[in-house]
Amino acid sequence: MATGAGFDSMTYLDGAGLVGEQISGFAALTNRIRNYPYVQTVRGGRHTLSMFPDATDVVTEGSETNNTLGLQYVWSPLALATGATIERSAPPPTTGGFAAAMAWSSAPLWFNCDGLRTPVPAPSGNTAQWLAVAALPGATSDVDLRLHERVNSSLQGFSTSLAVSGWGAAESDYLLVNFRSTTPRQFDVGALGIVGTENYRLQTVASSWLASTPLGDYGPFNLASTGVIALHEVWLPAGPMSVKLHQSGGDAIDWGLTLHRGQLPYHAKSAAAGIVGQAWIGAAGADETMPVEVPQAGYYCLAVWKAQAGDYAKTGQYMLHFDGFLSDAPGVGDVPAVTAVRDITPNPFNPATRIAFDLAHSGPVRLEVFDVRGRLVRRLVSSALEAGRHEVLWDGRDDQGVGAASGTYVARLRAAEVTVSRKMQLLK
Repeated sequence: MATGAGFDSMTYLDGAGLVGEQISGFAALTNRIRNYPYVQTVRGGRHTLSMFPDATDVVTEGSETNNTLGLQYVWSPLALATGATIERSAPPPTTGGFAAAMAWSSAPLWFNCDGLRTPVPAPSGNTAQWLAVAALPGATSDVDLRLHERVNSSLQGFSTSLAVSGWGAAESDYLLVNFRSTTPRQFDVGALGIVGTENYRLQTVASSWLASTPLGDYGPFNLASTGVIALHEVWLPAGPMSVKLHQSGGDAIDWGLTLHRGQLPYHAKSAAAGIVGQAWIGAAGADETMPVEVPQAGYYCLAVWKAQAGDYAKTGQYMLHFDGFLSDAPGVGDVPAVTAVRDITPNPFNPATRIAFDLAHSGPVRLEVFDVRGRLVRRLVSSALEAGRHEVLWDGRDDQGVGAASGTYVARLRAAEVTVSRKMQLLK
């Protein structure tokens, strides 16, 4: 039989042309193994590699419809570093090359993605117990994020998702892992190109400890240009509360905040199961207030994030105000004549007690718990309050969220020029 003519062959990556070459003719009913002699660099993640020999049908064949070949492979993901922000070119089309792969094989297909790997986690005490990977796309683009178990395989990675963040165009997305609820380990993150071809930014952040049963004002905190997200871990008792974010300086940023529950391991900005509350509708530079009902006592993560692509280069400072665990005492309408700690109920107690105190005048107030050696255990109130009777819960924990030991403690109230104290007993 005659030797066939030479023909063109095209190789595609995620549906886009990667390599084109001329294949010399070879005899009918024969085949040839061909290795392209030049190295091609493919970025990490899951990608669809396809090939279309003789697309223009130069060579006459028994069937002209079976020349399309396609398979998916996984390339080693880019290693991320905690605290770092990087810029990446747009992820590939999620289904680029799928038609060729489906024509060639019945193997299941997973979305093409830009592949990334989280750093080795290092939680210690109340530090770095949560890890976030956040993305901010360009103004006309949409980049979603998917969380996967780490898999070292050329075929199996970036498949089943543990969490998905899928907000819209020009909006931030983030994934969040809670190492209090799962074994600390690395994860793979797939960035999906939903819309657009602009570069996107990616930041990896670990949590810092804020307070146990926070009350009043905390901050200021800084979210720098190139920053996307900040994580504050808190310990909260069950019940109603509210968190207000107030921009205290810098550029006007469109802020958002989300409270994530500590009883689940995997979270995302759009994963409702782990979200206790979320707020983001205020204009750039405006306050955001988030009322929530804390479902059960435990650790929670407050994520503060930039909402829009236009916020990326902005630097802003913010304060956090917590309200809800301090209340006016029922049945008391008149302004008290003196400032005093009126009641501690129950006392002795385990694990929590309520401290009722009177304020003869409005103004700055500080209510703290000390041990018998004079060491500060817990700051319960540090804010301005109106005159009247108030109550606050002490959950028996210190400022780091660690349960205090059995023993005698002192509730010390300071208001104006008055300082009053009262003892209480924690029994376990």
